[in-house]
Amino acid sequence: MDLTLEDIARSSFAGFSGYVDPTWAPFPHVRLVAEALEDVESGKIQKLMVFLPGQHGKSTLVSRNFPAWYLGRNPDRAMILASYGASYAALWGRRARDVVQRFGPALFGVDVRRDSSAADHWELQDHRGVMHTAGVDGPITGHSADVVVIDDPVKSREEAESQTMRDKTVEWYKSSVVSRRPKSQILLMTRWHEQDLAGWLLETEPGEWTVISLPALAKVGDALGRAPGEALCPAFLTREKLLQVQRTVGSYVWASMWDQTPTPIGGGMFKPKHARRYRLDGDEYVVRDDGTTFTAAQCDRFLTVDTATSEEKKNCQTAISSWAVDPRGRLVLLDVDMDWLEAPEIMRRVASMCAKWNTVAWIEENSTSKHLLQFMESQHVVFRLLKPGSRSKFTRALPASAMWEQGQILFPEVAEWSSPVERQLFHFSGADSDDADFVDTLAYAARVVLEEIRSGSGSGLQPMSSDSRPKQYLPSGISASGRPPGFERR
Repeated sequence: MDLTLEDIARSSFAGFSGYVDPTWAPFPHVRLVAEALEDVESGKIQKLMVFLPGQHGKSTLVSRNFPAWYLGRNPDRAMILASYGASYAALWGRRARDVVQRFGPALFGVDVRRDSSAADHWELQDHRGVMHTAGVDGPITGHSADVVVIDDPVKSREEAESQTMRDKTVEWYKSSVVSRRPKSQILLMTRWHEQDLAGWLLETEPGEWTVISLPALAKVGDALGRAPGEALCPAFLTREKLLQVQRTVGSYVWASMWDQTPTPIGGGMFKPKHARRYRLDGDEYVVRDDGTTFTAAQCDRFLTVDTATSEEKKNCQTAISSWAVDPRGRLVLLDVDMDWLEAPEIMRRVASMCAKWNTVAWIEENSTSKHLLQFMESQHVVFRLLKPGSRSKFTRALPASAMWEQGQILFPEVAEWSSPVERQLFHFSGADSDDADFVDTLAYAARVVLEEIRSGSGSGLQPMSSDSRPKQYLPSGISASGRPPGFERR
């Protein structure tokens, strides 16, 4: 007897996924995951980890389709779906509920109870089956579970790099998941950090987990049989596009989010071998590595400032860095003033550097910079505000690290301030204990380039003088009427 599409959907999870969504394509990577989920449903696999790069369909398969199929086949069992936030978990709970409501009656003879159909908690009519969703920051006390699905327990890179957040996630798992004693567990995530929840589980429960880990670009011995370097799913992202992503994000981000092999912080985020240098030859800047040249008149320039006036930064230096952006969009370090300074001297030094290079300063807006900004305004020194970014030194430095690795940051061959600046840069690992005064100014400069220049806005930049040598100006020499177009004091 020939099987109908309904028969296939009831017996095969891949068949079910295609039945409920005709646009769903059974690419090799999703078929592999689907087969493993069938083994979870049958009891052959008790603990499953799935690591895939983003935008490859993993949540749709695991968090929407699988709960609907599993509860359709097992209407008296309970599931819990957890994620980094309650609202995100409820989003997938709603989508799974909608699939059951639409296809459950015809395929499995089950439906959602109308009086218990909330996105974060719904039950099956005339059965004990239930789906409950929660965030990993909240309790799931009082809810039993045959299967627990954890979909992306980490919200962001900053959370992943926080030891406090990683510890909280592990404690939540121990108190909320282990205590439920589920028959099966599924952990679905993109790896951010080697000590994330997956890393902790693999270390504390060795041999207990079945792991499907598929990098964006295949390695030797690939689980799908791909040739080394072959894209995971060219219909989503081609090899060429993935290589461009790899160049853009840098090796650390690529290793974690795309390769599924996060590496420890350490060994230096800014390796000396990636240094690119220039020298001044008359009026031309000459890049040593490729011989390209540019003149001052072809560049824009700006300053970035990292102040150290708060109690938190009492042992840190203030760093003031002057930058240019060459015609190729490369970031060119022109000048650095880094020292242990009190607030009045910081004000004078920033104003002096602005005058020296006749340009604007980008300063992070925070409580410690308030008086500096007021002083600069009184002296008619042009500045722009940087909105506070990540509190993590490591996270702040990631875009700059990627630019450094791509050869998009140029340092002078010789400068009187080179030794302390490069010593700090080359020893910076991203740890909270690292000196990061200059590195912070570099991170801010990368933000200006990426957000102002490459985004096309171009605001916040000042064309350099045709004279490549810095000119000396008194701070008051930059008058309000003399501001470059597009700048406003704040």
